[in-house]
Amino acid sequence: MTGKRLVRSGRLLSRRTASAVILRDVAGRGVTLQGTATIIWDLLHVPSSGDELIAELRSRFSDHDGTLEDDVHRVLSQLLAERILEEIDDDG
Repeated sequence: MTGKRLVRSGRLLSRRTASAVILRDVAGRGVTLQGTATIIWDLLHVPSSGDELIAELRSRFSDHDGTLEDDVHRVLSQLLAERILEEIDDDG
């Protein structure tokens, strides 16, 4: 993810509930994000790098067990694989 920024896919409709984000694509496929994935979705209202997301999450939450960075990378990889997020060049 170096040199790339992440953005929400423009092909999805989203709806925020109290504890989740519900996504639906044009084909009707639905995905529900919960936990850390909802926070990442909310933060990606503007393009951000993985490092920026990690820094923001560290400012909000403690990382006593030292797993935050790995957890964020895992979630980002899953969201990219599902085409929920897209990568763009750093210059836009």
